[in-house]
Formats: sequence, structure tokens, C-alpha cells
Amino acid sequence: MSHLLKAKKNIETQDFLEFKAKKDKYMGSFSVPGTDHGIRSEFVRKQLELMRTTIRSRPILVIVSAKGVKVTDKKGKALLMAHALHRISYCSCVPEDRLFCFLAREPKGPVNMQFCHAFTGSKQSQVEELNTILGNAFKAAHSAQRGPPATFNERIAEKLEEQRELYAEVQRRSDSDRARFVLDLSCD
Repeated sequence: MSHLLKAKKNIETQDFLEFKAKKDKYMGSFSVPGTDHGIRSEFVRKQLELMRTTIRSRPILVIVSAKGVKVTDKKGKALLMAHALHRISYCSCVPEDRLFCFLAREPKGPVNMQFCHAFTGSKQSQVEELNTILGNAFKAAHSAQRGPPATFNERIAEKLEEQRELYAEVQRRSDSDRARFVLDLSCD
């Protein structure tokens, strides 16, 4: 792990509380309308290129945790933005330009209206690492949401129970068909 990121726990095991990326700069945010992924991607690429060449950035601190992403002033005192992981749909980096960005929707905003939040880092490796950390946070949150995977014996027990239920249904239908057949014979 680089000296730019400080971890309270180990990212490789996805057992982490918080990561702080220092020496980042906030470039700005812009809305990204629409639903077509290709059109949205091209729009974001063009906006980032424009921002990279025209906008001055300000120093900030990016904090990624299992709950989401917070952006504060460089001392960590003033909260500038916070986004829960479930509202973030995409993150990416352009290492050669030292750019990192993520797309998130506002809490009460429409699902198809998102905002791209763009940042620059001091090194290529920093933005790559930040992108990886946010990706791992997504994976950890998804894993926690699903719960632990079933063991082999648990899966066998589930399948056995499904087969018993299926057999019982077949038996009920057979008994019902036999009863109907006997009833039809007695009526003739």
C-alpha cells in the first residue's frame, strides 16, 4: 500500500473500515443524464477532458469506507460531499492523466440522473489505487449483503428438501388422479 493511503484494516481481505487518500484535488462535478451506457461514457470522457484543461482544482481528502465515499477539506474538518455505496454506480480512473472519478445519484434524485465527481491525484499509482479501493469496497458491501455462502452439506440438504417436496406433490397428484379414475369407473 502506498504512503498516500492509510488503512485501519487490510484491504486484501476486504476487512476494512476506512481509507484516506491524501494529496488529491477536487476538479468538480457535473450531471450525466440518460440511460445509454455508451452515450454516457462518451459524455463523461469529453467533460473530463474539458475540466482537465480549464478548471483549477482544490486540495481535498477522499475517504473510502464500507459505507461509502466522503470528501472533506484537506484537513478532514469540513465535509464537502458524502455518497453511500448503494448510490454510486461507477468509478474509473485515467492513470496517464492522474484522473479519478465516480458517478453517483442524489438521495432523492431520479435514478437516471447521476453526477460525475472528478478528482486528480499526485501520481498515476494513486488514482489506480483509489479506483481499486472503491471497487473492493463495492465487492465487500455486496458480499456482506449476500451473507456467507452455503456449505456443501447445507446445499445438499436444501436440494434433498426440494426433492421431497416435489415427490410429495407428485404423490398428491397420483392419489388425486387414482381417485378421479375410480370415481369415473363407478359412474359408468
